[in-house]
Amino acid sequence: MPTAAALFARNEQGRLKQMICQVSSVMVGIVAAIYIPLILYGGDFIRLWVGPKFELSAIVLTWLSVAILLGAHNRVLGSIFWGVGDWKIATFPTLLYAVSNATVSVILCLRWGLVGIAAGTTLTSIPGIIWCTIYAIRRFQLSWQEFFGRAWLGALLGSGVGWLCGELVMFASQHPSLWRLFLQGICFEISFWAAMATVGFTPLTRQRLKTALIGLLIPQLTTKGALREWQQ
Repeated sequence: MPTAAALFARNEQGRLKQMICQVSSVMVGIVAAIYIPLILYGGDFIRLWVGPKFELSAIVLTWLSVAILLGAHNRVLGSIFWGVGDWKIATFPTLLYAVSNATVSVILCLRWGLVGIAAGTTLTSIPGIIWCTIYAIRRFQLSWQEFFGRAWLGALLGSGVGWLCGELVMFASQHPSLWRLFLQGICFEISFWAAMATVGFTPLTRQRLKTALIGLLIPQLTTKGALREWQQ
């Protein structure tokens, strides 16, 4: 929020737009890396951990994961709106969502039980996500591709590759176990972040990530080289 407020006060719209798109792409990557595996493997994990009698929890987990996942690119907008003085935009839609969520969740709960509450949370979040996305694009004159298109393309591509790698692990080990599920998750994450870093991040984010990785590796290599020279 302070950074957004400072950029807005200096009328640096270009840097503000750049910051929003950068943070949005990173948030999509982080949220997708957590909740897509929960959607893919959450049911198996619950069945293996506590047994099939808790399968209803897997359905609830999937609904809630979808709700969080869909709004991933909007996670930063609340702070941005407060920073640029749009406090009404940051407040009123949230209050409207809370009221509508409670109403719809109670109605669906009477029909579907606990799953209805999770479904109500997800379904009522969708209009707010769409409205907030459209408002942000118009308010800050954002490119939809830079704001969320590139990030979601990388997330979907990474998820597809990660799922395929997970299926290879399942093919190699036919017996269901928590260990196999762990290997599937590891393969998913490695494949996901490789695709996300290549496709999903903005060019500036990729450059900064590359610089950060080089900064982590070079001091270690320099230290090892100096140590070898000293030993010789």
